[in-house]
Amino acid sequence: MLADVKVAPLPPLKHSTAHKSASSPPGKRGVMQLRFRADSTTVVLPTSEEFGVLDIKTSDALTALRTAIPSIRLELVLDQDQVKMGASILSLQINVYGHEVLMDNVGSTLSKASMFLQEPAHLDPKSIYRNPHVLSWEDEVATPRFRRSYHPSSFDFTKEIDVLFGCSDVVTPPYGLSQDRRVRTILHRSELF
Repeated sequence: MLADVKVAPLPPLKHSTAHKSASSPPGKRGVMQLRFRADSTTVVLPTSEEFGVLDIKTSDALTALRTAIPSIRLELVLDQDQVKMGASILSLQINVYGHEVLMDNVGSTLSKASMFLQEPAHLDPKSIYRNPHVLSWEDEVATPRFRRSYHPSSFDFTKEIDVLFGCSDVVTPPYGLSQDRRVRTILHRSELF
C-alpha cells in the first residue's frame, strides 16, 4: 500500500455530487478510480466526476508503474471523515495488486521514484499480502503482517534487551556485502547501510 498519498479536492461544480459521493458510506459509494492525464492524475468517483488531484510525486510514480506494468490494479481507500470535515488536503491509501511474478518489477519501479510500499491498513482477507520492500526472515510465501502481530502484555522487553546487550559474542561485519535472496528490490550501495 502507498500510504498517506496527498489529494487536493477539486472545487465542486454547481451541479456536481462529487463531494457528497465521496463522503457516502462505503457500501453506497462504489469504487474510485484514477484518471491519468498528461500533467496530473485525478481521483474519479463512480459517477465519473473528478474529485481531486494527486500530489506530483505519487502521480509520477504511478504513471511510471502503469507504463512498466499495464496489468497492475490499484485500489483507492479514502477516510470519509476527512471529506465530511472539509479538509483542504486529503490523505489517501492506494493498495497495489498484481500477479506475483510482477512483484520485483513493482518494487523496483516504485523504488526508483522514491516511493515504498507499506503494510496496508485495509486489505481484502482473501488476498495474499506480498511486499517487495519488506525484508522477511521467514520462508513463507506471504509477507508478515506486523500490524496484526500480537505481543502479550506479560512479555518483558527490558529483560530481552538486557540479554542482547549482555551477549559477549562479537560479530565483525564482512568486507564484501551480498544481497539476501529475500530482498526483492535491487539495493544500491547507499541503501545497504
